[in-house]
Amino acid sequence: MVRFLRGRGLTDARVPELPSEREPAAAHAFTDSELSAFFAECDSWRPARNMPRSRALRTKWTLPVLYRLLWSSGIRTTEARLMRRGNADLERGVLRIVEGKGLNERLVALHPSMAEIMREYDARMEELMPGRTHFFPNDGGGPLTRQWVAKRFRDLWSRVSDERATPYMLRHAYAIENINELVGRGIDGLDDLELLSKSMGHTSVDVTAQGYYSLVPSLAGLMQRVSGPGFDDVVPEVL
Repeated sequence: MVRFLRGRGLTDARVPELPSEREPAAAHAFTDSELSAFFAECDSWRPARNMPRSRALRTKWTLPVLYRLLWSSGIRTTEARLMRRGNADLERGVLRIVEGKGLNERLVALHPSMAEIMREYDARMEELMPGRTHFFPNDGGGPLTRQWVAKRFRDLWSRVSDERATPYMLRHAYAIENINELVGRGIDGLDDLELLSKSMGHTSVDVTAQGYYSLVPSLAGLMQRVSGPGFDDVVPEVL
């Protein structure tokens, strides 16, 4: 509707940005050493000499927090970029995701250490940009762009590895690590898989299974043992 009105000169309203990042066809399997090296690069980032002080501080503080959030919570890059400060309850350690895929709302619990990191970041940013709307702001206080998040990631990752990786793959790393842990619990792990699915914003546990069964072979084996003939209805045969 907004595009229709803009095309006829009837409004100056901006077309709302919706989550549209595509999931990569093949996720990079991050090793512990790669992740450690990557976050070390985030922590040690230094600005160019001619970068304005405010931008330099914002970037220096944002890089270590943003990418750790993607890895530790499994939220989408768009959801992190567009997250408003008012939707981050850092005292309870809960994020309210309202910019999710399909515009579905959900709550995401943070690890206590991540909540503490975000509290420290929030306090620093409040001093630098009082009253900001978005949790991770750009220079003007609006949300970070997709290009900014991707380019900064590439620059940091290139110092760690020549393998292809994207910020979205940190979400995959979160899912794979959690699924591996759940599979170890046997049939009880399937109940927790549903909770993981909801936390990640999937429409159903079937979507989670279809998305990750090829990356976590043990998940396919567990689901097939539990569901029997119904397994083929959840995970299609790969020809």
